[in-house]
Amino acid sequence: MPLAILSCPPRLPPAGVRIVGGSLPAMCTPAGMMAPHQMRPGNRHARDAAIGRSLGELVRSKMALVAVCRRCKHRRLLYPANLIPSFGESFPATELRKRLRCSGCRARMANLHESSR
Repeated sequence: MPLAILSCPPRLPPAGVRIVGGSLPAMCTPAGMMAPHQMRPGNRHARDAAIGRSLGELVRSKMALVAVCRRCKHRRLLYPANLIPSFGESFPATELRKRLRCSGCRARMANLHESSR
């Protein structure tokens, strides 16, 4: 059987063509779906993991962080200036999620939101 060389094959291969390996290349997106860099800015799937502010940037822009527990909805206001002695000015605020624990239910399931004071 002849093999077709396609940069991004259609959902179903043409009759008589067999895809070796049984899967589509990882670079291909399903039909009708845009690549992440083409999506709208607010789309959660289009976010880059490296984008985020450091604690120092939050202090300079007079922002606070609100930690919300996803399990019990407990909220806590965090001031970045109080966190700088422990973590440093260049510490990314998004990395705090891994270190936060809810004082209500003891879960490690916090969402962080920026809030202007």
